[in-house]
Amino acid sequence: MHASNFDLPTYLQRIGYTGNFAGDTTTLHSLMRQQLFTVPFENLDVQAGKVVSLIPEDIADKILQQGRGGYCYEVNGLFAMALQALGIPYQFVAARPMFYPARRPRTHMAVIAEVEGRRWLCDLGFGSYGIPSTNGSGASGYKY
Repeated sequence: MHASNFDLPTYLQRIGYTGNFAGDTTTLHSLMRQQLFTVPFENLDVQAGKVVSLIPEDIADKILQQGRGGYCYEVNGLFAMALQALGIPYQFVAARPMFYPARRPRTHMAVIAEVEGRRWLCDLGFGSYGIPSTNGSGASGYKY
């Protein structure tokens, strides 16, 4: 995902990442953890009756410039922008929450990143059912 207004140094500052970065597993995990604890899953626009934009420039502006969080499409989209800037191959995948009694459609989006010959399922925005954190966000970094 490319956004003309995405800037890697601004992203790193937004998530408070100060370590070294390269296209390796250590960096992937560190970036995920930092983004998880600094960019919350948020559905405030929907609650306010606003349209959630999927335009990459709007996502970068909302999270990087306005300091907000976003839906899975937004926070995982931002993470994909960082992966692209680091030269890490990735693809988006549709997902289906499996905790409902009835099978539901694939309304969730996650990212699969390929690093050091392994594929990792990266999900930095799933709301209350993700890995617990101080801000209520969820994230996973599982081998795929």
